[in-house]
Amino acid sequence: MTDSSLGVLVIPIAFSSSCATGSGSTTYTTPSYTQSALNTMLTGSGAAAGSLSLSSMFSSCSFNKSKLSSGSTVAPIVTLGCSGKIYGNSWRSSACTSADYVGWADAADLAVLAQFDIDPNSYDYISYIVPRETQCSWTLGSSAYLGCDGSFACRSWIVYNGSTMSTQQSLMRVLGNNLYLADAYSVSSVGCVVGKGENHC
Repeated sequence: MTDSSLGVLVIPIAFSSSCATGSGSTTYTTPSYTQSALNTMLTGSGAAAGSLSLSSMFSSCSFNKSKLSSGSTVAPIVTLGCSGKIYGNSWRSSACTSADYVGWADAADLAVLAQFDIDPNSYDYISYIVPRETQCSWTLGSSAYLGCDGSFACRSWIVYNGSTMSTQQSLMRVLGNNLYLADAYSVSSVGCVVGKGENHC
């Protein structure tokens, strides 16, 4: 599926330092990511000459048929509590079931609208950056809806591993998933399917 102009909103999420991570008795620390660094990664604004941004990667890899819209941006970091209930769905900071990370997204959407006057409904694609302490064990540290037809919020989630470059590559992958692109794979010489960090024989 081709989308010539991608309106992307990245929402970085933090949890209160009093919240349990779900790993022993540890609690969340202040995330190492910043709005400024993530925005440079997304748009290239303020980057050194010749640096790749997600915007330039999309243009290059699609032979200039797709690009990020000029309104694509990174919201200020949203700090969530330790648990909550939204739209009838209960979520916790100490777990990572689909109910939890969808709940984080719903809570973050309301927070950026209320606190920063950013309306997530104005964007085609929303990606949530979550702290590395979460219990999310997704392959390659990310998860996304595979294909979006516009009838629901097109979302993805990325665990920040300490590198904005890795986050950029993960964003490229999950936005591809949103655009109906499956993860790349190949078949090895012994007949195993190899892809996205997994081997299947």
